[in-house]
Amino acid sequence: MPSGHGDRPVAEGEGSRAPGPGFLSVFITGCVLQLIDRVSRASEMNTINDERILAAPSRLVAETRAQFRNAAVSMIESMSREAKVITLDLAVTREMDATGLGTLVAIQNCAKQFGMTVKLTNVTEEVLALLALTELLHLFVVESV
Repeated sequence: MPSGHGDRPVAEGEGSRAPGPGFLSVFITGCVLQLIDRVSRASEMNTINDERILAAPSRLVAETRAQFRNAAVSMIESMSREAKVITLDLAVTREMDATGLGTLVAIQNCAKQFGMTVKLTNVTEEVLALLALTELLHLFVVESV
């Protein structure tokens, strides 16, 4: 018998088993979920002076629009007395469909009701072209391209 910890002998294979593949999958999934939660909380809402910043997802499409819209509306409603400008950071947004455009317009309309301005920052050329093509560009202040 191989020797174990202290004076207690350990049977062969006892204590030396690696966790099964299911353990690794659960562990990685847990780590990824914690990381996503931390990143989304850190990047979703930042305040600079009278400006509130919300980072948009990489894909602003039907699958992601509700979560983004809800975060923006919640931010607008909670900060209506403090913030004057809501900045939507589109730095990582590479894909946007009609529902994504509708989401931007809905956020703009909500902000307007609270007397706020919506500013788009770090807008990619593709998203800028889409806003111009659909004649929605005039609804937003665009800070950078």
